[in-house]
Amino acid sequence: MQRIKRIKRIFFPVIFFLFHNCFYAQKNYRKKIDSIKGLIEKSYLKGNFDENIILKNVTDLYYLSRENNFQEGQIISLFEQAKIYFINGDLNRTLAKINEGIDLAKSKKDYNSLCRFLLIYQDLLFKIDYLNSSKQILTKAQEYNDLVKSHEEKSINDIYILLGKADLLAINENVININEIILLKKQAYTEALKIKDSNKLKRLTLIYTLESLTESLVKFGKTHEAKKYINNTDILLRAYPSEGLVIQNLIIKGNIENANQNYEEAIKYFSLAISKAKKSRNAYILYEIYPLISESYEGLNSPEKSKIYCLAYKQILDSIDIVKDRTSDINYIDSIGYKVLNKNKQNRAVKFLLIITIVILGILSIIILSKIKLKTKKQELNLPKTETLPEIEFSSAKETETTKELVVLAKKDINTFYLEFQKHYPSFYKTLKDEYPELNISDINFCSLIKLNFSIKEIAQFTNSSLRAAQARKYRINKKMRLKSQNELFIILSILNN
Repeated sequence: MQRIKRIKRIFFPVIFFLFHNCFYAQKNYRKKIDSIKGLIEKSYLKGNFDENIILKNVTDLYYLSRENNFQEGQIISLFEQAKIYFINGDLNRTLAKINEGIDLAKSKKDYNSLCRFLLIYQDLLFKIDYLNSSKQILTKAQEYNDLVKSHEEKSINDIYILLGKADLLAINENVININEIILLKKQAYTEALKIKDSNKLKRLTLIYTLESLTESLVKFGKTHEAKKYINNTDILLRAYPSEGLVIQNLIIKGNIENANQNYEEAIKYFSLAISKAKKSRNAYILYEIYPLISESYEGLNSPEKSKIYCLAYKQILDSIDIVKDRTSDINYIDSIGYKVLNKNKQNRAVKFLLIITIVILGILSIIILSKIKLKTKKQELNLPKTETLPEIEFSSAKETETTKELVVLAKKDINTFYLEFQKHYPSFYKTLKDEYPELNISDINFCSLIKLNFSIKEIAQFTNSSLRAAQARKYRINKKMRLKSQNELFIILSILNN
């Protein structure tokens, strides 16, 4: 009996001590987490925005949350990191954070975070030309947003969904409804203005929306309107000086000056953007800027300086680091695709259907070929011995062969292609220049590639320029030629010098 009393005397204090310590430790770590979250919130709201400090805070939040199995804190941290890395062009790290964040958000059924991770991912896919995947991810983000309960959070997600839809409309080469694209982006900006000032994402969303809108206005030749919006962006960036967003703003300003043929001003903006991008080691941004500044020097009739930036573009494109990053990017892209779109199951089903289709087509081909051979033999037996075959005209065959040679040459050596093209189509350059005097030699070179039915993506690849730069040139050519639709350019070029 006395032994039992002793045990009780020892047992209850020990249990109380352990429970108290456990409760105190839990309370203590939650205080630390709330403190870090508060610092991050203040940085956004007060405009004391230093990306390095925010990254340090969110990294501390991540490890503290992971040690204490607080998944909500981990999700917040991963989203903040993904957002900052993406803005600053570090695509590999962005994908790593998105990949981990999606796993945690799915386990918590956090639809708002899932939607936001996917919206960053969708924009990233769009920038690296994974256009089909980008469309699928945007649809999936919309599905998750439909499940978000908070009206305010849902509204913010809707803004980025509108921007994503507009960008995807803009890459349709056949029919581009410029007014619809601009309208969607203006709608996004209007909705961004409605976000409560107390929401930490308001400034970031406003800047991002404004930059997206002005970028499209410049692309479609509405530079006067773009300048009005760029002033608003400048004001916001003073209170929210994110290096990545500042660089993007400089690129847009450079594009405005390029479009207005103020090449010296454009070079100033691009040079400043290059300087900042080099400091932050933002390879993706350099990849975007080099073709643009090269075009500016071309406009100033400085082919030597233009060539320097063309070579710089090639070097960054072919560098070992970029290749390594792209390899790991692809691994992450596959991983995220399987998680979000259940691609693994889809791929198996597609492969199975493909095999069946190939087998069926193979059988049908054998049957058809057998019938053709039998019919040919019968015709040969019925032909009189004196009958001769009609003469074959070789002109179209020769033309096809020439086109094939030019296509191969464009892929191998673009400058030699331009020379050979002029030999085969001697009046093409002169006719275009006479009919449309505003076109320069670079514009007409570009037109020669369109004549051979190359896509914008292929033209960007052959001419060592970015997809955006190629799209921008096409729009400027349309503007100079005063064409009403995208199809009209190809129709005019296809019949020219034929």
